[in-house]
Amino acid sequence: HCARCRADAAGLVGEQNAPEIERLLAQASAPVAPDADRPYIAVASREGLFVNQHLGEATGLWIFELKNGKTSLVERRQTPPPGAGDERWETLAAGISDCFAVLASGCGSAPERVLSSHDMAVIAMEGLVQDGAGALFAGKEIPRALLRRAGSCGSGISCGGTGMGCA
Repeated sequence: HCARCRADAAGLVGEQNAPEIERLLAQASAPVAPDADRPYIAVASREGLFVNQHLGEATGLWIFELKNGKTSLVERRQTPPPGAGDERWETLAAGISDCFAVLASGCGSAPERVLSSHDMAVIAMEGLVQDGAGALFAGKEIPRALLRRAGSCGSGISCGGTGMGCA
């Protein structure tokens, strides 16, 4: 770590972090991984092969699992219709409560906030489902080349939607 600016660290140089800070740091750096209660990944995709759809525009999510060492399709689940605000995302969270992560090409702040409050990792990426989901199932990070820039949702640069889907 840099001893001058500590831009990549938390706390003050030479001082011990409070237990609450240590707990939050450990939680933030914990790997995104399946467990017995949440073995699946939900993916916003037009055809189930690529992560290529904005979460707010998805009419369904493809659900994947790790089976015999391979990322395998389980089913496709419908998403709630747009226009209900946070209620839409609460309903979605209940419908995919067995998923530990959601992969989409973009996601607004409202769905990210609601899904995160249900302990679901929301990851903005583009590329093959196998590359993103496969990395998470293996306990690894998704390759950086596949990840989307933070804050690009709705900017018009990477969001092809009307901006109404995430509200």
